[in-house]
Amino acid sequence: MSNQPANYLLNSILAESNRWEWNLDRQLTLLGVSGGRDSTAMLLAFVELKLPVIVGHVNYGLRGEDSDGDVEFVRELCDKLEVKCFILNVKDSKSGRFEIRSGESTQVWARRVRYDFFQEIMLENGAVYLAVAHHLQDHFEHLFIYLSRGQNHHAFSGMRIQNGKLIRPMLKVKPSSIVEFLKHRGVVWREDASNESLKYLRNKVRWGIVTPLLAENEALLDEFLESSQHFQVSFDEIRQQFELKWPRKDLKKGFWFKADDRWTYWGVLDDFMRGLGFTSSDVEQIFGLTSKVGALRETGNYVMCKERNSQILLYEKVVIDDFYDDWRINVPRQWKEKNLEIRQWQQGDKIKIALGNKMITKKISDVFVDLKWNRLQKQRCRILVVDGEIMAVEGALMSWELQFSGEIMVEIVVHGKNIG
Repeated sequence: MSNQPANYLLNSILAESNRWEWNLDRQLTLLGVSGGRDSTAMLLAFVELKLPVIVGHVNYGLRGEDSDGDVEFVRELCDKLEVKCFILNVKDSKSGRFEIRSGESTQVWARRVRYDFFQEIMLENGAVYLAVAHHLQDHFEHLFIYLSRGQNHHAFSGMRIQNGKLIRPMLKVKPSSIVEFLKHRGVVWREDASNESLKYLRNKVRWGIVTPLLAENEALLDEFLESSQHFQVSFDEIRQQFELKWPRKDLKKGFWFKADDRWTYWGVLDDFMRGLGFTSSDVEQIFGLTSKVGALRETGNYVMCKERNSQILLYEKVVIDDFYDDWRINVPRQWKEKNLEIRQWQQGDKIKIALGNKMITKKISDVFVDLKWNRLQKQRCRILVVDGEIMAVEGALMSWELQFSGEIMVEIVVHGKNIG
């Protein structure tokens, strides 16, 4: 039996609505309802509280007649409660976006389909929030799942009661309270046999770790709830500090990190990097104690590399047109009649420069080494090419011919890669 008082489920939903200022009594909420115990209880609670709702249900067609039975159960329950219900039968859908993608697991595919469908319903019906029926034991199981993945910060902070438009109004409610709520009202629910299958990590955690622990001491749930709330506050403070120091809008300019920033901003930095497409392994390869100068990882749009003095450089790939400041160059007046081109530096580029009273040809990459330029400075460097010959390197040097020209000079202004 639960040690939570009678009607705790109803009181908890109202309390979270007030605490988070959801105003559920004045705004439409979409409930994700599978027909199982938890989502059935959530639907009944919202209706009992007279909160405006609509329901979404997805039939993935993975369990044959059982899946069809879930559809009928949800439809009949919604009819009885006079709640509008939207059902997606994935196998009947002609939309290609609901097809499984290469490399997707069944669980990842089902989650993507479910939330895409829910978002569509919300937009079409003006629902403000999507409510899902995660409860306190789900919250506790989350700890072990993410520990097994090596994502300790996510493990200890646990699930969020609110994440954007997604809300979890039952996250502080124990499963035993949900069972009591339904039994008191004489309501049955659908059982999903796949919840018993040990081929899924969550079920391994539930039946192999969490269930035996709670059988010994159900108070662990309360203790974990309190600890995770404290951890979430600390984690949010760290995230705010990180975002002030490295605002995402400035990423085109390039960010510098120290190797130990990964621990100072524990978890937040890893999350930030994953949001850019890097993996935890990528972060370890660059920030790790054994990483070497020159170590490099790239995604489609971003570059992360190890520079000197344990510095890590992160920047967004850009093209000349959309980022660069003006470049002003004095050139012989007659050059304006020649074929002038502005482009980014490339490996193998060479320039003729003065060395004492001699002219030598030098690789521009060697010039960068002399100047101790980092990768971002090199990647962003523009060069001036005149009739196929490199005459100037932005911020670095001019060619012999340009430096010692006796001609009348005029200023040209480069906007991006266009010469004004």
